[in-house]
Amino acid sequence: MTYTTEDLYKAILITAVEGGTGYWAQVSGYKPDECRATLHEIEGGDIHTVNAEVIKRGIEEIAEGGIVNSAITDTCRMREPERLALNADAEVADCIVQVGLFGNLIYG
Repeated sequence: MTYTTEDLYKAILITAVEGGTGYWAQVSGYKPDECRATLHEIEGGDIHTVNAEVIKRGIEEIAEGGIVNSAITDTCRMREPERLALNADAEVADCIVQVGLFGNLIYG
């Protein structure tokens, strides 16, 4: 089986929603097969949609450098989707979502 970019985005979403973002957001409308979830910020209550575009933007911005620590940056620079997905733990996935949504880390 070839691991696609779409598979990567779904894996990052699942890892973020099921393990990474819980300390700052509650989840609704979670559809991992469609790579979509709605996050409700616990503080302030702002609502955000996370989808493949948000995840792609987060990975690209982190890979450019300067936003997060070098370990997370190096993970986001991995070229093969399967390798990136396998190395993206809850912390990495949370950072990807935050940077994709906000352009920076807001929480944690």
